[in-house]
Order: sequence, then structure tokens, then C-alpha cells
Amino acid sequence: MPRTNLSPKPSRKRQTWCKEQKSKTVEAVLPQDILAIPKAKTKSSKREGKRQKQIKFKKPNVDEDGAVDEDGDVDEDRAIDEEEAGFAPSTVTEPGLDTHWLYEALVNKWNYYLDDDARQSLRILGGFSKLVKPGLRVISLNNNVAYKYNWWLAYDPLDAKRHLDWLIEELYNAEAVGEKVHIIAHIPPGVPDLTKTWSREYNRIVNRFTSTIAAEFNGHTHSDEFKIFYSSVDGSPINVAWNSGGATAYSHYNLNYKVVTVDTITYEPMDIENYIYNLTEANFTPERRPHWFRLYDFRTTFGINNLSAASMDDLVLRMVTSNRNLLELYSAFFPKLSDRRWFSCNDYCKLDQICKIVVTELWERGKCEELTSLFF
Repeated sequence: MPRTNLSPKPSRKRQTWCKEQKSKTVEAVLPQDILAIPKAKTKSSKREGKRQKQIKFKKPNVDEDGAVDEDGDVDEDRAIDEEEAGFAPSTVTEPGLDTHWLYEALVNKWNYYLDDDARQSLRILGGFSKLVKPGLRVISLNNNVAYKYNWWLAYDPLDAKRHLDWLIEELYNAEAVGEKVHIIAHIPPGVPDLTKTWSREYNRIVNRFTSTIAAEFNGHTHSDEFKIFYSSVDGSPINVAWNSGGATAYSHYNLNYKVVTVDTITYEPMDIENYIYNLTEANFTPERRPHWFRLYDFRTTFGINNLSAASMDDLVLRMVTSNRNLLELYSAFFPKLSDRRWFSCNDYCKLDQICKIVVTELWERGKCEELTSLFF
């Protein structure tokens, strides 16, 4: 069974991965030599000075951001149908079963921000790639296709692979011209809601293109958390995926939004501020608008110099060894000072939150077990 070509030749004109896939003669896993794909030669870009840019970053959903979640809320009646049908492959066009209506709604909603290539891939994949400024590309990856409750996986288990093929091509082309990439996707890596195959292959992609991926952002869990990716070669920390939390109500979680300060030379996050309001207080005072307040800025609160993968790995190590107060803080922030969840989280609960940080490939818990042994 032939494999797909994962080392496309870069060209001046970006190729849009939007053609219907007529053949299913591909394998469910990516080639074993993905790590051996030669890194493309990059073109340097001229930038003057070091600047900072602030962007507001909220839970990815249909209404606010460029990543679609598994709860299609464009239209209430159609959303119910979509939840039952899941995310159908693009080859499924029967009304009531297809997903094209949702993707078309997203094209209409985000039309102002998209170019023709992005609109076309969004119509087919539910995701897009867009150069937002010279040197920085945003890739919206629709990983809901790998959601374990997406029943269409049983119909066409290779559909999720096509999305990863597209991601590889976009990252390869970005690498070739020296662009940095922010990836936004609804479901975080390593959670049980994603299939094992997707989780494994996505980790391999991050390992291969870690020098191109400047940041990753997710939603889905509503928790205030982050994920650290580790090198498959030497185990060193290589990348971080940040969860936005949630600006919508969720059982025993307070609401939040985040402000990310981005270095406009490296396009890596420099600091993250989290703003919340207490849902219990808001319910007790319905006549008053919710009182939003800043819960923290990450660097100051946790006493770190930067948000690099190495710095975050060191922070996690200190949480379980030399500075348990940091773990207490992280555990309190995880549900955003929830009245119910915060106080009931014992040591085993806290360690589970730590393990969620370092498990980015489903069921690969070596780093989790290492940190647990250090804690006890």
C-alpha cells in the first residue's frame, strides 16, 4: 500500500490542499522517516527593532476564533444535527449528513479575514492557513475529525490522516520561506478525547517542525493549563501548547479570557495574562455586570524569565520538588479559582494535573511517572 508524499517541493506559489481525495490507497500512519525529511533552506526576512504585540485569545469556537469546535453553534437546529452526525469527510455530500453547511457558515462569518486559498481549504477541511503578516502564518487545524466521538471515523478512518497531510505540507512550505507558525486547534494534544493514532502522529509532526512552530493554542477542556512537547531523540523540552480556558460556562469552572504578549521577532509568547470573573458572585448579584479581574500574569506569578519549553519544563520540575507552593498555585488556577474544584483537589488530583502537562501522546506516561516518583 503506497504512502503519501510528505516532503513536497516548496514553490513560490503556495499549493492549496483543497482537492477532493478520490483514492483511499494511503496508510493510516505517517511514514516512519518523517524525522528524516530534510529541513528546507529558509529565506531571512528583515525586521527592525524588538517590538511587542498584544492579542486577546479566547476559547476556540465558531463564534470567536479561527478554529472550529465540536459544538457547531452557527445555527441551533443545524448544530443539533451536526452533533449527531459528527464531522463527516468532504466526500460525504448528502444533506443532513454532510459538514459542508458548517464550513460554509464559517467562510461567511470569517470572510473578511480570509484570502481565497484560506476560504477554499476551510470549505473542504474546516481549517485554513493564512499569512497574517510577513513572517507569521496562522494554521487553523480542524482536529475534531480525530475526536473519539466523531462516528465518521468508523466510516472513513483515513479522513483524519488527510488533515495531518495538509498540516505537514503547510509547515514544510512555511519552513521553506522562513515563516514562523502559530497553530490553533480545538482539542489539546494527548487528551483521551483524541484517537491514539492522531496523538502519536501529531507529536511526530511537532518534533519535525518545532523550529517553525512558534506557538500552539487550544481550547476544549475549559481548564487553565498548558502542554509540553518533548524531543523523541533526547527527551529535551521542545514546544508548548497553551490552553485558553473558556469564556463560556462549564461545570464548577469560572470563566476567563487571556491576553498573550507576543515577541514580534520570534513570534513566541513572552507573557500571558489571565482575566476571570467569579460565577458564584455573578449569580448572587444578577443586577450587576460581572466583575472581571486579572488573576495573574504568568511570568511574574510563577517567577520565570520566559515561556520557552525549557523554562516551562523547569517550572514543572520545581512544582514537584523544591517549591510545592507553585503546584498549589497551578492547582488553584487550573479551574480558575473555582469554589468547588479548587478546595477539593488533593495531592493525587494535583499530580494528575501535572501529568496532563507532560503527556502529549496518548498513554505515553513515562514523564508523568518520573515526576510522580519525585513528588513522593
